Amino acid sequence: MKYILQDLLTVRGHRVDSATKLVARRRQELSDCRQRLTDRERDLRSYIDDRLKKETQLYSEILGKKIVLQDLENVKAEVNRLRVEEAAYQQRVLDARCAVDQALIEVDNALASQRQAIRAEEKLKEHRDLWSRETLRLQTLKEDLELEDIPFKPRFKIA
Repeated sequence: MKYILQDLLTVRGHRVDSATKLVARRRQELSDCRQRLTDRERDLRSYIDDRLKKETQLYSEILGKKIVLQDLENVKAEVNRLRVEEAAYQQRVLDARCAVDQALIEVDNALASQRQAIRAEEKLKEHRDLWSRETLRLQTLKEDLELEDIPFKPRFKIA
C-alpha cells in the first residue's frame, strides 16, 4: 500500500537536496572571499614595502642638499599621494574582511535552512514508518479475524 503522504515526502527530499546544494555554494563563496582577502592583504604588504622604498628614495635625493622650497613641497606631495594610495589598499582589505564576514553569515543561514529541511523530512519519515507499522498491524489483524469468521469493523478506514 502506498504511503498517503509520499508526494509530500518527495517534496521534502527535494528541499533537503536544494538546501545541501545551497550550503555547498555558500561554502564555495566563502572560500572565494577568503582567497580575495588573502590577495588583498598580500597586495597591501607589497605596496607598503614599495611605498617605504619610494619614500626613502625621495628623502635620500634631497637629504644634505640645498633645495628650493618647491622641491620640498613636491616631495611632501608625493609622499602624501603614496600614503593616500596605501589607505585605498587598506580599504580594499577592510572590504574583503566584511565580505568574508557576510559570507560566514550566509553559510550559517544556509546550514540552518538545511538542518530545518532535514528535520522536516525526518519527521515525515518517522510518520511514514509509524503509519506502515500500524497499517501492517491492522492488515494482519483483519486477516486473523477473517480466518476466525468474525466480522471485522475497523475504527478507521483501511485503504
